[in-house]
Formats: sequence, structure tokens, C-alpha cells
Amino acid sequence: MRPHNSHLASRHPSPSGTMSGNTQNQNRVRVAIVTGAAQGIGRAIALRLAADGLDVAVNDIEREREALEQVVNEIQALGRQAISLPGDVTSEEAVESMVESAVQKLGRLDVMVANAGVGHGGVGPPHMTIIDMSLQNWKNLNSVNVEGVMLCYKYAARQMIKQGEGGRIIGASSICGKRGVATLGAYCASKFAVRGLTQCAAQELSEYNITVNAYAPGTIYTSMTKVHKDGGIERLKETLGFPQAKTGYPDDIAQWVSSIASPASHFITGMCTSPLTRYEGRLKLYVHIFRTDDDHRRRFVVRLTLTYGASFPGLICTKVFVNVHRETL
Repeated sequence: MRPHNSHLASRHPSPSGTMSGNTQNQNRVRVAIVTGAAQGIGRAIALRLAADGLDVAVNDIEREREALEQVVNEIQALGRQAISLPGDVTSEEAVESMVESAVQKLGRLDVMVANAGVGHGGVGPPHMTIIDMSLQNWKNLNSVNVEGVMLCYKYAARQMIKQGEGGRIIGASSICGKRGVATLGAYCASKFAVRGLTQCAAQELSEYNITVNAYAPGTIYTSMTKVHKDGGIERLKETLGFPQAKTGYPDDIAQWVSSIASPASHFITGMCTSPLTRYEGRLKLYVHIFRTDDDHRRRFVVRLTLTYGASFPGLICTKVFVNVHRETL
């Protein structure tokens, strides 16, 4: 059953921000919230959205307040309004207050980027098998990566429904949310959860013209990847098992978010895309052809092997191998 709370508006709002929206709505300044925005991918996303013409509220934990203020200054230098909203995304009260403050100070909410996340729960080494994993480490990591995203989705959706003009909700998954990696069980589980939550929310919110998508990057040069020492980023890629063509930068992810947050992307929802990431696999197809000749039945076996790379925007065929041999039965 759907809730009948006062924050729920009509299920058929005007499609503001879509290709069919009216001129007044299309000309209105849009507003975004970006969590985890003091550095790395979050900072790059906040600056990119500001460059796209959005006013931006930036969030991170309290100890990053000074870095957040610097991001605010950079956004304002681009000619956009910006505010700093420090707070813990694992607190429901803090997330609700963050959304309310952004709307009060910037006027509305059109884009929520639930970017805040951690790579480690703070207990024990960065890499742990399931038999060594501490429950507290599991809880700490998932409270940020899963509960924090859920709360941002929840309160952003409520505000967007109340406005009745649709919106964009975007979450942070990972390539580790598409394929499990040994010794990264807690992190992988949290990012798989974001994928599932994103798909569910996309279905639930589509009737309100709210799209919900997630980005799932591979190896990106950020402070999170700096913890992988003794070989650095290349060793991390080897650990992940993804022969990625190149290591990305925060700006590369920000470019994808810019696209998916735009009014033109009103028809894209429920996606979890891996910008820049490429991993390979093989698909084999066997075709058996029987032929009768001089009372001998011969079988021609055609083996077609495709080596493909899964990358944005889809599958790219990189090799085709055909083998034909004849057997007399």
C-alpha cells in the first residue's frame, strides 16, 4: 500500500524539467543537493552541476566544514548560489533537516546526489575475509553506504513529490556493486544494496516523474583509493579483477552525473551505470549442422566465440573467433 501522507502530491504532476515541460519551468533555476561533497567525486559533481547552472547545497560530515566552505566559494565564483550543510547522513533527523534547509534557503529541490560513502568501516584492515570481519565494521560501513543513501532518497522524494514537478535522484554504487570481490565483502554488499534500492525507488517514483539512477565507477583517483598502498591504484585494479582500460578522475563521474541530472534525461531511470569501466567476458555459441552423404552422417560444428567488453554505454564486441570442424559419426 502507498502512504497517504500530507507530503504526497498528485500522482500525475506536471513534468517540470522534461522535454514537455512549460517554458516557465524550463527557465527556472534548478537546485541540487550533493552529499559527501567536501572532496573527491562529490566535490567534482557539485562544481559540475554549478557549471551547468544549478544552485547547489553541499553536505559532508562536521569535520569537513572548512573544506565544504571552500567548495561553496568555488561554486559562488561560477556565479551560482551555494550553501554548506554539514551533517551526518546516517542520522534521519539530520537528513530531513538538510533537505528542509536547502529548500528554505535555495527555494526548492530538483536534484539529489546521494554521494556520501566510505570504503571501510573503521575497524580492522581495509581488506578482510568474511571469517575475520567484525560486525561493527559491517554496521559502520553499511550505515553510511546504504542507510545514508536510503534516507537521502526518502526525503528528496518527499520534497519532489510535494513540489509536483518531478526531479532527479542519483545514488553512489560501485563496480563492486555488480561483481563481488574477495576481502571486500562489506563494501560489495553495501553497493549491491544501493543498486537494488535504486531499481525499487525508480519503479515507485516513476509516476511522479522522478527518475532514480546510480553510478557505479571502477577505480577512480580519490582519497578512498589512497588506502590501497604497496602498488597503489594498479594493485587495486588487480584485486578487483577488472582489466579497466584506464583509471578515472572525479571529473569523469561528474560528467555522467551532469548528463543524467539534466532535463533531457527524463526518460532514463532505474539504471546503474559504470562510466569508464570495462571488464571482459566471453560468450560461446555452438551450431551443429548434420549432413548425410554416402551413408555416412557428418557433423559440422561451428563454434563462434565473442569476447566482449562491458562498458558505458553498453556491450562492445572486441573479438570474434570462428572454428569449424567435421566429425564422421
